[in-house]
Amino acid sequence: MRKFIVSLAVVTALASLIHVFWYLPALPDRVATHFGNGGRPDGFMSKTGYAILMTGILIGIPLFIGVTGFALRWLPDALINLPNEQYWLHPDRREISLQKTENFCWLMSALTSAFLMVINHLSIEANLEHRALHEPSVWVLLIVYLLATGAGIFWLYRQFPTPPSMKSQRA
Repeated sequence: MRKFIVSLAVVTALASLIHVFWYLPALPDRVATHFGNGGRPDGFMSKTGYAILMTGILIGIPLFIGVTGFALRWLPDALINLPNEQYWLHPDRREISLQKTENFCWLMSALTSAFLMVINHLSIEANLEHRALHEPSVWVLLIVYLLATGAGIFWLYRQFPTPPSMKSQRA
């Protein structure tokens, strides 16, 4: 499962980067990279600057999210916040608990890459067609991304239920 999830994150990040370089030759020399009220462009940079910036964003952000989950295994338990952490970070369960958390981070990495790619595509379309960014699409995508993130957090939380031994202590 882990290999699949990490592969999904890597493929999604690479696809978003390929997407940028596929459209790069067609973009104007001065690329709109920021859009203000009404989706009107109000920030620009060169194609080269755009390519460098997007490479950093499309690789850096998803990589940071995924590697954060991987790096948890080297943190002391006091710095890891999980529901019922004394139970789930016990040495008998620590590795599987951290694996679940790492899988979540890699899934979030893939989701974030897909979100960034689609948002970037809207920007590319606006540049190619010399028009304003379609703001309603951005809002819809943001809402979908936030809902998916919330669902992911809910799923992760459900991976760490209150153990039976702790339920009896609360009663």
